[in-house]
Amino acid sequence: MMAVCQLRTGNGSDILARCQNAWREGRPVKLDFPDELRMRQQVDVAAVRLQELEEGEVLLVWVSLPLIDDDDLEELDEDEDDDDFYYE
Repeated sequence: MMAVCQLRTGNGSDILARCQNAWREGRPVKLDFPDELRMRQQVDVAAVRLQELEEGEVLLVWVSLPLIDDDDLEELDEDEDDDDFYYE
């Protein structure tokens, strides 16, 4: 499953360059984040795009999420407070 998240940043061009260098060298890029229990999690980054908005730089980060079963999907649908990711 793919998801995209928006991250505000002040150094987006540096992050974009590091991702491009890693991919060019054949290394994976990971997004590190805390889950709902504040345990560190990592997902693979598939693509990154830098946008300049009036409010500042925003990174659009596409990540590959592990496949989940139907019970977990129903739980995600019921969780109204989970605005960290946009699921497609």
